[in-house]
Amino acid sequence: MSEAAHQEHHRPIVVIGAGAVGASSALALASAGHPVLMLDPRGPCGGTSFGNAGGIHIGAIQPFASPGVLWSALKMLADPQGPLLVDWRYLPRSLPWFARFLMHANARQMAAGAAATAAINHTAISAWRVAAAAAGVSDHLHEVGWLKVYDREQDFEAAATERALMRDNGFPFEVLDRAELHELEPALGPTLTHGMLQPGSLFVDNPGRVVHAIAAAAIARGARFRQDEVRSIRLDAEGCLVHTSSGDIQAAKVVVAAGAWSRPLAAQVGYRIPLDTERGYHVMLPTPARSVRRPVLYSRRRFVLCPMEEGLRVTACVEFAGLERGPDYRRIEQLLPFAATLLPGLDQTIQSRWLGFRPSLPDGVPVIDSVADGRVVLAFGHGHLGLTQGPATAAAVLALVQGTPSPFALEPYRANRF
Repeated sequence: MSEAAHQEHHRPIVVIGAGAVGASSALALASAGHPVLMLDPRGPCGGTSFGNAGGIHIGAIQPFASPGVLWSALKMLADPQGPLLVDWRYLPRSLPWFARFLMHANARQMAAGAAATAAINHTAISAWRVAAAAAGVSDHLHEVGWLKVYDREQDFEAAATERALMRDNGFPFEVLDRAELHELEPALGPTLTHGMLQPGSLFVDNPGRVVHAIAAAAIARGARFRQDEVRSIRLDAEGCLVHTSSGDIQAAKVVVAAGAWSRPLAAQVGYRIPLDTERGYHVMLPTPARSVRRPVLYSRRRFVLCPMEEGLRVTACVEFAGLERGPDYRRIEQLLPFAATLLPGLDQTIQSRWLGFRPSLPDGVPVIDSVADGRVVLAFGHGHLGLTQGPATAAAVLALVQGTPSPFALEPYRANRF
């Protein structure tokens, strides 16, 4: 055994984060024979992956930073029942992020961001099938697509750019009229006039269970897990010294996949990444007698009805308030009457509430890069697409660790692009 291999054998690859990206990366690395230690203070799938809409939504490629976004955002902020919220106490801290965001809100950078997202998403379905099979959860992946619905002609016309980007980047979709929409989803209310079905997407009916299973599959292949908080990363001659709440770990390499908590860790190895947090909410309702078969995004109010294994999930809101402030469920609860209009007969009894933290970058494209002479891999900033892109990102992480070709070109995701 060479000295390098000997060091690798005794020093694990430390994966910081056990959400969709971190757990999938641990599985990919362990399956390739690497010693892996996962660290996460909340446990596997204890963060954003747990509470999302369950969509492996490969057609979601339009960055939020798009032409006209400032006017749209101002209108949403002015709407007391709108989907966008800003804690004005947090605004001074988030202003640099918003400034960069607006710099990307032009046609050229929107197209570049869409192409970068499309490159990952084109590999997402095959990567998910491999991960789900390894974890024994293929039965939780449903080939039902992703449906967006409209009740106003103006909203449907306003989404023309979204459809053009999907078409230009090779993601088929179907435009449905009122009759076709209600044939596809008979339980939906009569006010809807248009639908857009992206049939290539998948639906995960229990993201928490599935990501837990991926972490368990990594452990079954030799990875270890420790519920522990990483406080710092320090580079050393052989790799990295990872300082945690329970002691130090000598690591051959470190994968930073800590989602919204990744920014200070990246800074410790020399990269100031403009990562901020889009807080999102869900409430769980009883399973309706007549429900939808797939995630349904209501365009005007921007919430999603998700027919989960344990009930109907309503996901909504983009809130800028940082990581420390507690949840405020009032806005998502105000949306439930609209959900009942969309799905007549809906029981609005709330069974549980949840707040999650989406790790978002101004250009809408994650960081996936090898830095510090290959000792650290950064893999975070997936925004609303962490579940969609988790296993695909893991394939790129494995390639970066091993120095082999990635399934998609990694130039758009470099850490020094800001």
